[in-house]
Amino acid sequence: MRLSIIISLIICIIASCDTQQTSPESKTTTTIDTLDNNSKIEEKFKPIKPDYCLKFENDSGYILAEEGKKFLYSASLSDTFGGYWDNSDNAEIAGKYYKTKSNSIYLCIRDLDKEAWSDYFLMEILSDGSIVNCEKYSHGNYECCWGGKIGFFKINDFYCFKSCGTGSGYCGTQLYIFKKIIPQESQNPIYSGYLESIWGKEMEEERVSSSIKAKGDTIVLSYQRNRGKRNEKTNQLNITASKKFTVMFLPAKDGVWYATDSTEIRDFLW
Repeated sequence: MRLSIIISLIICIIASCDTQQTSPESKTTTTIDTLDNNSKIEEKFKPIKPDYCLKFENDSGYILAEEGKKFLYSASLSDTFGGYWDNSDNAEIAGKYYKTKSNSIYLCIRDLDKEAWSDYFLMEILSDGSIVNCEKYSHGNYECCWGGKIGFFKINDFYCFKSCGTGSGYCGTQLYIFKKIIPQESQNPIYSGYLESIWGKEMEEERVSSSIKAKGDTIVLSYQRNRGKRNEKTNQLNITASKKFTVMFLPAKDGVWYATDSTEIRDFLW
């Protein structure tokens, strides 16, 4: 009798141990879930409070290179030694900002440690100087479509970043249009123009330019497409063919746009 009781107890203990053990599959799943959660946490931008704070005295304005160097170095966002600004004038403009309706600042400033293939930081800064959001926006080889001015501007409630595409005898412009600072790769830009050299018996140029308007949540671009021969002395285009057209763009979500009729755009892009 005592032997049977002992055997029963041993069986119960073994069964209990089996139920408490975690299978290799469940262990793996738990580990993966934990890693995924940690990765999501790491991907979120952690606010930064730089030791050096910029002064934003107006509703919009510019940041000079001297200020930009100190600010980015203080925020540990860019190595400002041995980069683009080592060979530049401290009075050169490095960034541009706008004050938002909530009194925070949207700042576009050059990544100072790069010379070619320039990147820009777009960030939101609170009144206490804390950077609470920061995304990096990129170009082609250089800012060929900016015309010497920083390609960050505001139209009604939208903010726009001009990204330049570069190539041999080519300069194109894409507009990233958004209300909140979001990743560049989460958006689809609007093509707003380009300049391209066309090789044939005689070299010609095709230039597409545009003007932009915002009507509520709708963006309207008025395009002009010209083709002709460029005067080498004056840089003016002797136009042989010209066309004007207007395209309306509607938002699918912030930063994502679609044309109500893309026929004309597809014609000059492809």
